[in-house]
Amino acid sequence: MCRTRVVLESMIFVATSLCAGNRADAQVTSAPPADPRGLFVYSWKIPLTDAPTSVPDYPFAAGLVAAVNAPGIDGITLVEPWNAIQTARHKFVWTDSNGNDPSTSSSCTSPNALSLFAQWMCWAHANGKKVDLSVPAGVGTPSWLFTPDGNPQTPVATQLHFQVTPHQGVSGQACEDVYMAAPWDSAFLTEWTSMLGALATHLKQIGTYDAIAQIRLTGINRTTDEFRLPEEVSACPGYNAVDIWLNQAKPRFRPSHLLQAWDQITAAFRANFPDKFVNLPIIPPNTGAQQGTQDNQYPFPPIDENGCVYANEVPAGAVWTKQPCFNASLKTVQSNAPLLRLASERFPGRLTVAFFNLTLGVQVNQAVIRDANTLRTGAAFQMNDYFGATTPGNATACSPPPPVSPVDCTPPQYQQLLDQGIFPKGPGDVLRAQWLELFYPDVLKFAYPNASYPGLPPPIPQAHSELMAPPFVAMSFPPAPATGWFATPVSGVLTITSATGQTVDKGSISCIDGTAHVGPSGPPSVYASRQGNPTHVFCTAADQAGNVGLSIGYALPIDTQPPATTASVVTLAHGVPRVDLMATDNLSGVAQTEYSLDHGQTWKTGTSFVPPPLGTLRILFRSIDVAGNVESPKSITVTYNGIQ
Repeated sequence: MCRTRVVLESMIFVATSLCAGNRADAQVTSAPPADPRGLFVYSWKIPLTDAPTSVPDYPFAAGLVAAVNAPGIDGITLVEPWNAIQTARHKFVWTDSNGNDPSTSSSCTSPNALSLFAQWMCWAHANGKKVDLSVPAGVGTPSWLFTPDGNPQTPVATQLHFQVTPHQGVSGQACEDVYMAAPWDSAFLTEWTSMLGALATHLKQIGTYDAIAQIRLTGINRTTDEFRLPEEVSACPGYNAVDIWLNQAKPRFRPSHLLQAWDQITAAFRANFPDKFVNLPIIPPNTGAQQGTQDNQYPFPPIDENGCVYANEVPAGAVWTKQPCFNASLKTVQSNAPLLRLASERFPGRLTVAFFNLTLGVQVNQAVIRDANTLRTGAAFQMNDYFGATTPGNATACSPPPPVSPVDCTPPQYQQLLDQGIFPKGPGDVLRAQWLELFYPDVLKFAYPNASYPGLPPPIPQAHSELMAPPFVAMSFPPAPATGWFATPVSGVLTITSATGQTVDKGSISCIDGTAHVGPSGPPSVYASRQGNPTHVFCTAADQAGNVGLSIGYALPIDTQPPATTASVVTLAHGVPRVDLMATDNLSGVAQTEYSLDHGQTWKTGTSFVPPPLGTLRILFRSIDVAGNVESPKSITVTYNGIQ
C-alpha cells in the first residue's frame, strides 16, 4: 500500500491520496541558488506610477529608491498584483497589440520603452539588489477572468464577491470588497499557470531573471500575498464568507479541493522558477490570541470535507440556513499543515515560511517556529504596519499589545523589533530569520545615526550584520528518477559561503538524517540513506568566528526496501485451486505483482489466477514497488488436492 502523502492534522482537512510515488514531479533539483537572505524593503504601499524620482529616466518613487539604496538593505520586495501584470487574456503589460513580447536582453538600456514593472526589475538588477517577487491573486484577480470573450471554448471563472476587514474582530476597520475566483476553479488554474510561464519567460528575455533571489508562492490569497482565503462569518454585514463558499463557489469549498489546487499551483511555480528560493507568508490559526489582539483569524473557512461548519469563531446565536450541517459544540483548530507539507516536498531546500506581524514585546508567533522546525523550512518576518504609526507613510508602530493606538518607534525599540525577528527563538539558538521585510519610512529613519541616541549604532545596518553573519548553507541533490523516488542512498553537494568573508570551519559541518563528508579538496558532500516519505536532511556549518549557519531542510523521498508479498490458495469447485497474492509497501507503494510458472524464465502480472492443471506445480511470485525495488522471489507449491 502507499502511505497517504498528506498527513491528517486537523478534522478540517481530509487526507488526500497524492502519493509521491505516483508523481514523477515529486522533486526537481538543480544547482543551489544564490544567497536569498537579507533585509528587503516592501513595495506594496508604493504604486508603480509614483513620481517624481531621484533616479533619472525612471518614474519611481524617490522615497522607495532611497530606502532600497540605504545602508544595510539587500533588496526590494516587488509586489505586482496579477491584474496589473495581465490586462486581458493573452495580453500582458509587456506585450504589443499582437500579443508578442518585443523586449530583448538590451531593453533595460532603454527602460522607458518597458512597462513600469519591468523598469523596477531592471533598476534592481542594475543596482545589484535582490528581488523578492510577489504576484498576488485574491483581490488582484483580473476582471476579464469572469467575462466571456465570445468564444464558447474559453473557460470563464465563477466570480465570488466577499467583503473582508484586515483584522477581523478589531473595531473601526472598513470593509473591503474582494472579487475573486475559487483557487480550484479550472478557468482560474488555467490562466494562473499560463501567467506564471509568461512572467518567467519575459524576465529571462529582458535579462532580469537572475535578480530574483526568491519568489512568493501566491495564488491562494485574499487581500494581500498572505496564504489565506476569506473566512469571516460576521465581519461585514451581508457578506458571510462561509455561506459564499458553501453556496456560490463551483465546486463548493472542500479542503480536498483546496489541496488539489495547491498541488497544481506549486507545480507551476516549480516548473517556471525551478532554481529560486520560495517563501510563503502564512496565517497561523488563532493569530490574534498569540499576538495579544482581539483578532481571531484563521487561514481558511471553517468547513470540513462533508460541508459541515465548525464553530471556531462563530458568534453566539449565529444561524445558517443553507449549509448542510452545523454543530456549534464541535470546535477544531484549522490547520494549513497538509498544504505546507506539500510545499516543503515540492521545493526541497528552498522553502521559507513567513509571518507578517512583529509586535514589540510579544514573542514571535510560535506556530511559524513550529512549522519551520517540523518541515525544516526557513523562517522570516515582516514588521507590523496594519495599525500604522504617527509617522506618515505606513511605518511600523511600537505600541504595547494590543496595538490599537499607534506609537512611533524609537531607535532602541526598532532594534528590539529587528532582533525579535532575526532571533525568533532567542540569540543563543541556531535558527535565524532568512529575511526581514521593512517599510521604507522606517528605513529612511533607522538606517542612519540618530543624534538623540549618540553611540547607538543605526539599527538597520546592525540588523543586516546580525542576519548575514552566519555562513549560508545550501544543498543540491540529483533529480529523483521518473518514479519520484530514490531506490538507493543518494549523495548531494553542500555549498557553503560567507557574506562577511569569514573562513568556514570545515570541521564544524554536520548533518541530521544525513552524513557530511569533507575531503581535502572539492566541496563537502552529504550522504542520505534513511528511508522516509520524505526524509528531511539539513546541515549546519560554522565560520571561524563561531557563527553557525543552518540550511533549509531538503525533502528526499527514499525507499530502498522491496515490497513484501504473501500467497494464499482458495479451493474452488472440483478441487481447482486459485492462488491469491497480496503485496504491501509502506513507502513508495506497490507497482506490480508477478508470478512465474516456469521457474522464473518468464513472468506474468497478476494478483489472482488459476494455475494450469499440471498436477503439482511450484509457483514463484514477487512484487516490485514504485521506486523500483524488486522483491526476492518466493515460492508456493500447488496441486489440485491441496497446498505444500
